[in-house]
Amino acid sequence: MEEQGKRRGGGAKTSRSETVTVRLNPQLRYLAEVEARKQRRTLSSFIEWAIERATQDVNPMLWDVDKTDRFVNMALRAPELLTYEEQKLWKMVREVWLLYKTPRDFSG
Repeated sequence: MEEQGKRRGGGAKTSRSETVTVRLNPQLRYLAEVEARKQRRTLSSFIEWAIERATQDVNPMLWDVDKTDRFVNMALRAPELLTYEEQKLWKMVREVWLLYKTPRDFSG
């Protein structure tokens, strides 16, 4: 009987990587495989390397280990990339921040 929760399949499983399914046209997949061979990488390693190179200019500005900080970084540095739902959330965050920033007189 197979143990529940046991991983199937081969390949290295690293805790730092996430699995993403993508569609590539046959030509692009072939060319990526050729380039991966030239660099002595697996296809997934090559794709990860290519994405890292393509995003190296925005990575330091937007990435943070904390999801909330990533959201704030995106809102402050690239607001045009926010989804509609993120725009609504950011608007609420700003309004609440302004509410608490404004001095109030509670002497009544």
